[in-house]
Order: sequence, then C-alpha cells, then structure tokens
Amino acid sequence: ILPPENVHASLAKILKSSTATETNSCVGSLTTLDRDTWADIRNELISNSKNHASFRSIDDALFVLCLDDLKTEDHGRLVQSLLCGDDGHNRWFDKCFQLIIDGNGQATINFEHSWGDGVAVLRLMEETLLDTSTHHFVKPNQTVSGDPKVQKLEFEISDALKNKIKKAQEDHIDRCKDLQFATVEYTNMT
Repeated sequence: ILPPENVHASLAKILKSSTATETNSCVGSLTTLDRDTWADIRNELISNSKNHASFRSIDDALFVLCLDDLKTEDHGRLVQSLLCGDDGHNRWFDKCFQLIIDGNGQATINFEHSWGDGVAVLRLMEETLLDTSTHHFVKPNQTVSGDPKVQKLEFEISDALKNKIKKAQEDHIDRCKDLQFATVEYTNMT
C-alpha cells in the first residue's frame, strides 16, 4: 500500500503530464464492445509482448481510476458521462469498478455487479467518504512531497486496430444515445 504522499505525488505527476493519448489509440474504448468481439481483439493485442505487459498491469489492478476533463453543473450530462464515459476512451469496463473523478473533483463509481455486489460497493464508497471526510491526508494547496509511483502504459497498435477503436467509440456513442436520464437532487435530508 502506497503512503498518501506517494499517491498525491503520482496524481500530481499525471495531472501535470502534457501527453494525451490520441483518441484512436485508447485501448479502453474496446471494452465497450460485446464480450466475444472484445475477447478476440484482446487476444490479438496481448500477442504483442509490450501490450501483454500493459494488460498484466491493468489486470492486476484492483480498480481503474478515470480522471475526466468534463466540468459541468448539468446533472443529466454528468450522469451520462459517468455512466457511459462518452465515447469510452477514458474507461475500462472490464474492471470490477472504475473510480471516476470529473474536472470539478466530483467522484463516482461505475461498476459491474450481480444481485449482491451493489451492497458491498455501496458500503465501500460510504466508508471511503466517511474516512476521507474525517482524515485529510492531503490538504488543499499542499506541496507535493512524495515519490511518484506511476508509469505510462504503452501499447503497440496497428492501423487496423486504430480503426477498430474508432468504430468501437462510434458504436458506443450510438448505443448511449438511446439512454435517457433524469436526475433529482434532494437537499437538507436528515
């Protein structure tokens, strides 16, 4: 387990990084595909040793942290982004859950579940909220002092795979257009 200072330093390093992955190289978009198609493409990807090493890191992770740029006060738009991940380029739907932080610092999770999993994940998030509300390991404007423990995962992607990624993103956008969201905000509940 990394000390909070190292987590802080790692996140600071990621946020300061000016290298954004080209959208048509975002392998996570492929996790929006149906399971069989994704499994075939995954097998194709991991046949490359560099890709295999990156997949091993992802597979070994407990969850995925998604840092989104979206800043909106429109709750419907926020829900759509958090649930669907827009074109899926910043999601990895194969993980049990994804912790998603938007551009305004709002956090949520996207998780797969069976009938009993929701209760466990809700409990995890409630405990996390309680803990982070009472134990402030990092203060606003605190100087970064830890040792960053982060490295960029590299993939070797052919032009054919880039086309599959682009198609997966387009199809995901089309599927998500059929979803309708309504939000209700309750305030001052006791």
